[in-house]
Amino acid sequence: RTVQQIINVNPLPKVSFAPAETVICEFDEFHLSIVGDLTDCTITWEKLKGGVSKPDDAAKWAGLTDIYDNPETSDYIYRAHITNNYTGCERVLEHQLKANRALQPAITIDDSKADIMCQGDIRTLLASNNYNVYDATEADFVWMRGNDTISTSVNQKSIDVSPRTTTIYTLVMRDVQSGCIRSVDTTIVVLPLSQVDVPEPDGQTICEDDLYRLTLNGVSATDN
Repeated sequence: RTVQQIINVNPLPKVSFAPAETVICEFDEFHLSIVGDLTDCTITWEKLKGGVSKPDDAAKWAGLTDIYDNPETSDYIYRAHITNNYTGCERVLEHQLKANRALQPAITIDDSKADIMCQGDIRTLLASNNYNVYDATEADFVWMRGNDTISTSVNQKSIDVSPRTTTIYTLVMRDVQSGCIRSVDTTIVVLPLSQVDVPEPDGQTICEDDLYRLTLNGVSATDN
């Protein structure tokens, strides 16, 4: 006697990730998309950072086919669980992501009046970054004014500026290890000096302690 058992095999959802693997600079926006036939499917996500689950991050992506993230430096695994609601068959997609370190530059101004100055004044711009590294083996940075480099030495942490008009200064910083590049701008607003003319001497002769009045373009100055 022969006994036969028919087993019905339901197919797994026909889906995949695009792309399959990614390398980015930290805090760059990362986009992961599920492509394929998602008819009658439920989607849940997992996110692991260095092997540790991040359920709070994954929960906000429930049901989404496209996710966006801005991960900090680490190795990550993103998993999508796609389950057919009728058959119960589940396909698990896994995406590996490496987020490399990136130095986030910042500019501070060494003056209590900050970014507003008069013509002829000097401001000192100070460079910093989120990892506090400045050695040439780890960081490479320059000061720019428009398209011109104004650094006078390698990895110059501060620079004195005295623009005649309102000017934008840029600090460009590269992480030597990862190659990630970031930049930041600051604007120095320059207030013009008063435009005055000194009149020609009129040949007057006065005695000591007499009052003499001098008018400069409508601005009156009195001295004894």
